[in-house]
Amino acid sequence: MSTTANEFGYCRDGKVFINAQPNIPEREIGFVRNTEAEALQYFVQRFELAKTKVQTLIQKVEEVQNKGSYLTKVMQMKVYLTEFDGLGDFKPLFDALDRMEVFLKHLIGTNQEKNLEIKRALVADAKAIAAEEDIMASTERFLEVKSKWVKTGPVDKAFQEALNTEFQAIVDGFFQRRRAYFEEKNKVIDEKIAKLQGYIDQVHQLRREEDVDATVIKVKEIQREWKTITGLPPKKQSQLWKNFKKANDAYFEKYNRIKGIDYKPRVDPRMQEMLGMTGELELKLKDQQNMAATAEMAKAYLMKWKELATQVKNLDRNLA
Repeated sequence: MSTTANEFGYCRDGKVFINAQPNIPEREIGFVRNTEAEALQYFVQRFELAKTKVQTLIQKVEEVQNKGSYLTKVMQMKVYLTEFDGLGDFKPLFDALDRMEVFLKHLIGTNQEKNLEIKRALVADAKAIAAEEDIMASTERFLEVKSKWVKTGPVDKAFQEALNTEFQAIVDGFFQRRRAYFEEKNKVIDEKIAKLQGYIDQVHQLRREEDVDATVIKVKEIQREWKTITGLPPKKQSQLWKNFKKANDAYFEKYNRIKGIDYKPRVDPRMQEMLGMTGELELKLKDQQNMAATAEMAKAYLMKWKELATQVKNLDRNLA
C-alpha cells in the first residue's frame, strides 16, 4: 500500500482523499487514473474552480442593488464548497462567505425594519381611505396604497403573517364594499331604465285610445315625469330618449290630425344656419375656377360650424 500526499490531501489504494478542514470532513474525492502525483495535481487545479465561483458571487453581491436577494446563494455556495471535490485551502473561502452572510443578514434586518415601518404606515393609510364615505373618490388613492404595499419588501417573519392578514382584510373589505356600491348603483339604473321604458310603452298605449282630450293630459304629465329621471349612462339615455321621442311624435301626429292642426315643427335657427352653410358650400364646389376663394370660405364656415355644433342637440349625423 503506497501513499502520496500534499498539504491538503493524499492518495491511498488508488483513491484520492481530502484532509479534514473547518467545515470540510476527511473524505474520498476521486480516484487515481494514471499516477498519484497527477491525481493530486488534478484536484489542486480543480480547486481553482471553487475559488473562481466564490469570487464571482462576492463580486455580484457588491455590484447589484438588491443585495439581500443573494443571501440564499451565499448559503448555497457554502454547501457547495463542503461537497466540492478539490484540494486546496477552503478556509479563506468560507471566511469570505461568512463575512458576506453576516453583512447580508444585517442589511436584510435593516431593510426589514424599514419595510415594517412603511407597511404599518400603509395599513393606517388603507384603514383611513377605506373608512371614507365616497368610495368612488377614494378608489384611486386606495389602489396607490395597494401598489406601494406590493412594491415594499418583506418584513421580519415574526410580524409578516399578522401584518399581511390585517392588510388583506382591509383590502377585501374595501372591494367588497365597492362591489356592493356598484351592485346598488346598477340596480338603481335598471330601475330607472325600466321606468323610462314604461313611459314609452304608456305613450304608445295612449296613442291607441280614442279620447285624445283625456290622453293628451296624461302624455304631457309623462313628459314632465321623464325630465325628472336622470343619471343614466349617456348612451342608454340617448337610446331611450329617441324611442320616447318617436312615441310622442306618433301620438301628436294622431292628435293634430284629429284636431285639424297643421303642425309645422320648429326649426332651430342654429340648425338652419348650418344647413345654409352646407348648401352654399355645395354650390360653390361646382365653381372650379374660384376654388381658392371657396377653400377660404370653407375654413371660415368650419370654424363657425364647430361653434354651432356644440350648441345644437341631436345634430343629424348625415348632415355633419
